[in-house]
Amino acid sequence: MELAMKNRILLTAILSFIFSLPVYARDELTNKDLELKINTRYFNDEGRIHASTMNPDPQQKYYEQGALGIELNYISSYWRNVIGFDASLYGVTRLMDSGNNTTVQLLDLNSDGKLDQNFATLGILTLKLKPSADAEIKIGRQAVNTTLVKTTNNRAIPDTFSGISTIWKPLPELRTYLGYYNQWRPRTSAKFTDFVTDANEKIDYIALIGADYNWHGITMNTELLNSKNYLKKYGVQVHYPIKTELGEINLHSGAYFSKDAGNLFKCGAEYDVDCVKGIETDNNGRGYFLDRKSTRLNSSHQIIS
Repeated sequence: MELAMKNRILLTAILSFIFSLPVYARDELTNKDLELKINTRYFNDEGRIHASTMNPDPQQKYYEQGALGIELNYISSYWRNVIGFDASLYGVTRLMDSGNNTTVQLLDLNSDGKLDQNFATLGILTLKLKPSADAEIKIGRQAVNTTLVKTTNNRAIPDTFSGISTIWKPLPELRTYLGYYNQWRPRTSAKFTDFVTDANEKIDYIALIGADYNWHGITMNTELLNSKNYLKKYGVQVHYPIKTELGEINLHSGAYFSKDAGNLFKCGAEYDVDCVKGIETDNNGRGYFLDRKSTRLNSSHQIIS
């Protein structure tokens, strides 16, 4: 009850601030430091589940959900080109719920099995440092956008991560990055929590290292991710634009691999893995892709095929 009251107070504070936003933004802020987003999401899901070894006779579970999400994002400039901070207030309120087969999509479930009514949270609170013109360090709650770890935006509010990340550009063509995160906040919750497997076993951290390189218009990316005692993932992708008299052809290809990295990967650790409990399992995943997009110039118009 006390936590619900705090969430309501914070959500009310966000809404109250929004109503005064035009005056505040006009008088005090420049360079688009303050951003307001309002998102509405609606789910109408037939809940079809494919049969598996662990669930040979799944039942269809239809449900509907709707929610309103509010993001208030502040991005500061660097004081003396050295230090700054970013902050984001998030709020979500339920708009509708069919009440049957309730599942976690837009808000968490309460202890009584019913969908939560609303919540508010400080989703991003980041201290950022620039030790040089070519480097940046971020510490705290932050959004992440790398090849293998991404903050997603397809729910009422995005998810965020807690940890430290760095970017360094030793050459104009080369960008390197590192990340270490020990907690995250799901899109449906106000709380930051540990990483866990689907068997609810704690993953101490996830760490990543990657690089982007641009060579005469050809962009290459490689990244390695390690979830301690659980999984390792790594891959490479290349984007190659080819210009012709008729337009441009964009080729995009890549290869990605995953491998179990400890005793946390086992049957039940991932719901999508079809296995039998008690029998040892492993992960040796691989995937390849090739994508082609053509942009044909026709007078002043572009036709994408």
